Amino acid sequence: MIKPELPENESERLKALEAYQILDTEPELEFEDITSIASQICGTPISLITLLDSNRQWFKSKRGIDISETPRDIAFCAYSVLEPNKLLIVNDATNDERFKENPLVKGDPHVIFYAGAPLVTPTGYPLGTLCVIDNKPNSINEEQKKALTSLARQVVIQLELKRVIKQQIDAQQMLKKANEELNKFAYIASHDIKNPLQSMIALSDIIFDDHAHQLDDEGKRLFSLLQQSANNLSLLVDEILEYSKLPDIINLNKEHINTEVLVKQLFNLLKKTEDVQLNIKSPLPVIHSNRMALTQVFQNLMSNAIKYNNSKNPEIKIKCTVNKDFYIFAVKDNGTGIPKKHQANIFEMFQTLGKKDRFGKKGTGIGLATVKKLVESMGGEIKLESKQNKGSTFIFSIKK
Repeated sequence: MIKPELPENESERLKALEAYQILDTEPELEFEDITSIASQICGTPISLITLLDSNRQWFKSKRGIDISETPRDIAFCAYSVLEPNKLLIVNDATNDERFKENPLVKGDPHVIFYAGAPLVTPTGYPLGTLCVIDNKPNSINEEQKKALTSLARQVVIQLELKRVIKQQIDAQQMLKKANEELNKFAYIASHDIKNPLQSMIALSDIIFDDHAHQLDDEGKRLFSLLQQSANNLSLLVDEILEYSKLPDIINLNKEHINTEVLVKQLFNLLKKTEDVQLNIKSPLPVIHSNRMALTQVFQNLMSNAIKYNNSKNPEIKIKCTVNKDFYIFAVKDNGTGIPKKHQANIFEMFQTLGKKDRFGKKGTGIGLATVKKLVESMGGEIKLESKQNKGSTFIFSIKK
């Protein structure tokens, strides 16, 4: 017996097979019908839908035999995938040097005649065969060959259909989860942020209208800054809600952004005291992305680095590395750090550490969940490295 070689694209072929998630599944009527028709058309007692795994051939559908798989090195199918553009026909395996000593020929199920049509994916990878088998020498005519090839295409169509259906089910589950998260976010934003914020804006307008004449120029300037900040925050909440509803908009509104300028501008707005320092460890790049999303990410991470920092000299270090596909930013602080028990769920909606920041305020648990959502919408991911009392580093990537 001559053992078959491996296809040149074996690793890619196995990945294509794995993507269908069909191995070791239960029998299904669609495939049973195909093997039944193949046997009837070709006049053979055995027909199989075989899928060639790394070390076995497994039968998705079988007619005329009881076994469910065989070792790959004795599989006729292993020869068929080497030439995926044509049928493999063996009229009499006892006279074929490749197979005459094969255990499947010499013993059960006594494969003497074999005709296999490769199951080729739309991307060109052979997964296995639709084959017909007889226990004696045999042959099939041109019409039977065409029918076998057509039925093999129908097997692949069924596999593709099942994959699409599963993708749709998975997408629906993800959408359901995203909608549940959005509903929670919208509730908090509407009731715990939006309403008191609007009250604050309205009250500040009344106070300014009634008492502006009692303020000097500096007082009026500071009051104007207060009103502007409140209105900006209200707008920010509205925009975040819009991004939560339509995350794909991030990929539609892109511009070139100098991240170093953006970071410095945000730092000047966020720092409350002069003892807070910003240390840019490497030149930050100009990137093509969504300004609103990127601003939200940096603003939240830098704000947390300042607020949750008990150091006498708070410091934020920011650096960026670049590879073929991503910009990778690291925002590091020398603050209190995050206990290990909280790190696994720190990016979940409404998760807080239950403690006040250095200014005596508690977080809502929205910020980091929003950051994660925005980073993922920009094609990246975010992770945390932290030790208690040693500071935290948030590392996030943005797809180029």
